[in-house]
Amino acid sequence: MKKKQAGKSGKPAAHKAVKKAVKKAVKTAVKKAAKTPVKKTVKKTVPAAKPVKPKATPKPAKPAKAAETFVPDAADTAAVEVPASRDEKAGLDKVMASLTQIFGGRDFMSDAELDAFLDDKMASGEIPPSAALDPLDEAQSLVYEAWNSAGTEKSSLARRALEVCPDCADAYTILAEEDAKSLDSALALYRKGVEAGKRALPAGTYDRAQGRFWEVMETRPYMRARLGLAECLWEMGKKEEALGHLRDLLRLNPADDQGVRYILLQCLLESGADEELGALLDRYGKDTSPEIRFTRALWMFRRHGPGKAADAALTDAHKANPHVAAYLLKRKALSKGVPDAAENGSPEEAEAYAAGALDAWHKTLGAVDWLSGCTSR
Repeated sequence: MKKKQAGKSGKPAAHKAVKKAVKKAVKTAVKKAAKTPVKKTVKKTVPAAKPVKPKATPKPAKPAKAAETFVPDAADTAAVEVPASRDEKAGLDKVMASLTQIFGGRDFMSDAELDAFLDDKMASGEIPPSAALDPLDEAQSLVYEAWNSAGTEKSSLARRALEVCPDCADAYTILAEEDAKSLDSALALYRKGVEAGKRALPAGTYDRAQGRFWEVMETRPYMRARLGLAECLWEMGKKEEALGHLRDLLRLNPADDQGVRYILLQCLLESGADEELGALLDRYGKDTSPEIRFTRALWMFRRHGPGKAADAALTDAHKANPHVAAYLLKRKALSKGVPDAAENGSPEEAEAYAAGALDAWHKTLGAVDWLSGCTSR
């Protein structure tokens, strides 16, 4: 029998692959922990809108000497897993599920110390080298590399992932975003991604995990592909099908770690489904984002016209982010690329909201004049 090829260190290639993946996830967790994602907006440029690098994203605090190889404990893991846009991809989904248990919250003073610890854990079987040989895991590792790449390299890595495992849903999503030349081709890729994501779920997961889908990490590629599918369908004018996917994503995961509610709000605004829109606003009423606050104000204006109730809702929204009105009134121009991450109450957050909501405000008779009058007082 032919022996498996070993690396230069003499250790099996699978051993080295697992160790490399774990180390990358550890370091990435530190870099990503301080990021606050902005809520997604439905853009007119879907499907192949390229990810926009974050503007004015709060920078992580300067790490201590040992922070580079710090292994997050349970609290750090929770900090990483905030509501995320599709491109807030750090390769944590699979590996983070077991990091806390493996490392027990300890940190390391150097790469050499972490290497020694990992060697010991692999030798004892706590981190099995065989994990690197699983086709889906191997494909997902290529996806993690793709998320940290750009251009042709990103697409190439996604295609390689599909060669390794055709059930890698995230690879289809990357190709839909990066390579699709038309809405039709993007739609086909997203559909394949949804099918692949569902095939990859462990038996019974789809039924058992309903209501807490995002908590089960294996579901996340499926959820990402399905959200992309919904947005693409909306842009193609297949609005009822798109709304069905968005509603079902919220049913599967009411906690809405993906920010589906923000996209659904915009779709309902555009379609004029005010009854459903009101129910969704009530459901997420504690959310202080512009998507919720300003949409509630516009909804109140649509339902009751200018007056005490609508004015109070608009005042509340303006307090949450005083920069929004300038973009909605076109006193400030929108950037060509909507920021992907922003601080609460910042101009970047305002711009991201306005990019998706501008049409709804300007198409609602009298809304812009009302907004102008209220904000100039």
